[in-house]
Amino acid sequence: MPLTVITLCGCGSTTAPKSARPAAIKGLQAVKVDPVGTRPNHNKLSRYLHAWERSWWRWSGDLARVGEGVEPSYTPDSSWRRASRSYEKAAIAYRREERRLAALSPPSTLRAANEAFLAAVRRQATRLQDVSDALTGIDPAATARALEALSSSQMLFDQDGARWERAVIAACKDARVRVPKIIRREYISNGQRAA
Repeated sequence: MPLTVITLCGCGSTTAPKSARPAAIKGLQAVKVDPVGTRPNHNKLSRYLHAWERSWWRWSGDLARVGEGVEPSYTPDSSWRRASRSYEKAAIAYRREERRLAALSPPSTLRAANEAFLAAVRRQATRLQDVSDALTGIDPAATARALEALSSSQMLFDQDGARWERAVIAACKDARVRVPKIIRREYISNGQRAA
């Protein structure tokens, strides 16, 4: 909660004289100041978001190199091996992104949002690896369950991305930092962020 503070003390005084109190000064507006540590540092937030965006573009490149993947047939055949490799490469890309994001130093106001998004990246990497592992077997039902879990996880991942985007927007507004393009265009939430 912002505090309203006006400092009109001088000459070593630690308190403002009655005549210098805000009610006694006509035409002076109070300045809102946040308590120490609650307002993100403009430079730290900018550095964090710049590093986050670079990491996200690298991750996008990693996933683009994986390609669209192969749609496995309903029964085990050679398409399962190709699809397994694609899902495994995607899981590796998610784990790399997790390491890159974990290495960042978010401002205190974004630590919780950063940790929540890291958990979402970790969950998605696990689901992708589960699909890859299921495709190395011969059980179509296990593969179907793994694909269904991945699909459900993707919906949650988009919602987690939307929560992260909203936290960043609030921090940017508070610190008077321009919201990055990848957030304005809802790339992280896959267009799932409500206004």
